[in-house]
Amino acid sequence: MWPILGPIHQPISELFGIALPPEFQPRFNIAPTQDVPVVRAGEHGRRADLLHWGLVPRWAEDPSVGNRMINARAETAAQKPAFRDAMKRRRRLIPADAVYEWQAVPGEKRKQQHLIPK
Repeated sequence: MWPILGPIHQPISELFGIALPPEFQPRFNIAPTQDVPVVRAGEHGRRADLLHWGLVPRWAEDPSVGNRMINARAETAAQKPAFRDAMKRRRRLIPADAVYEWQAVPGEKRKQQHLIPK
């Protein structure tokens, strides 16, 4: 989960000299398969867009494969065929105040959210 909170809206616009999409609504939780506000480089400089969270590799025959391609391990992403090209040429910045990771709860079959602040 990637929380996007209101206070970052203005600083991101000012920092990158861009306007965030009008559809952008700050929210606490952004989950895989949802549309996510991102900053990316375009032909005319940086811009902000809403993009679908999920990677559709060039070799995929069905775009729905992107719903399963939501996480990559930093240690191996540059070597994995699905992530390698995107890492080199299609990087995006997802503005967020913090990130949540899931940690196993010792002795239980569930996981607990753990906040990783900025």
